[in-house]
Amino acid sequence: MSFPLYENVEFNAEYMKALRRDPVPGPDRSFLESALSVTAAYQLVDQEKKDTAGRNYRARKSRRFAHPTVLAVRFEALDDDGRAETLGTWSVKRRLSAGGRYTFYESGSIEATLSLEYRRQTVRVSPLFAGPVPSAHAVYVRFGLDF
Repeated sequence: MSFPLYENVEFNAEYMKALRRDPVPGPDRSFLESALSVTAAYQLVDQEKKDTAGRNYRARKSRRFAHPTVLAVRFEALDDDGRAETLGTWSVKRRLSAGGRYTFYESGSIEATLSLEYRRQTVRVSPLFAGPVPSAHAVYVRFGLDF
């Protein structure tokens, strides 16, 4: 979702819920996980879009060319429906991410990008779990090439 007066600001939200799953061997039970994700993004550079129609691949690519620098914040809440506790393991409970993408090369229909993302997460851990719990902090660097 974006607003006409604030075209550089974009909001995205999605909710997913498992409606049916195969039973997990052992407890012979299925887990109906769910996830909520909310993102706010700000596009720093605004150039003219080459293709404005639809949400097909060409239109999305044109939008990336028009907004070569993007900053975003995302919140995710994940419900494992008791899977970690039942199976004696861990699962991600909440995650907060902040990051951005910068297009450093653009020629014709070729684009190269660099993305940086910082994540902070909380996990739910079963009292039966004895292994290492994942770090609460993570940094991701991605290189992207689109042609």
